[in-house]
Amino acid sequence: MDEHDHDHNVEEMIFRQQVSELENQLVALENRRSELEIVKQSITDMKHQKDREIMIPVGAGVMILGRIVDEKNILVNIGANVVVPRTSDEAKKLIDEQLDEINKLQDSLKKELERFM
Repeated sequence: MDEHDHDHNVEEMIFRQQVSELENQLVALENRRSELEIVKQSITDMKHQKDREIMIPVGAGVMILGRIVDEKNILVNIGANVVVPRTSDEAKKLIDEQLDEINKLQDSLKKELERFM
């Protein structure tokens, strides 16, 4: 293999890695978008569900039974494990803002991916 072929192979490998990374980022964003849509729907479904028994995930597939004691106010993690109370409408607005940001990032990544194709 001469130097030209080697350079070409290296460039192709870099190209494939970049495309793969963009595709992985798009998948991660789509997963996050789906998760946020489910959370938003759950908030909507919670209205008028006070005292209803629910399963609360605590991690690693483990859940505990609990009751909704205040369906109108939601605790929201705003970062650095700081949790603040928000109304359900405020929480849905925050989710909508996150969804808008995700959509913008997805559009940007798709355009960048198209440049490689």
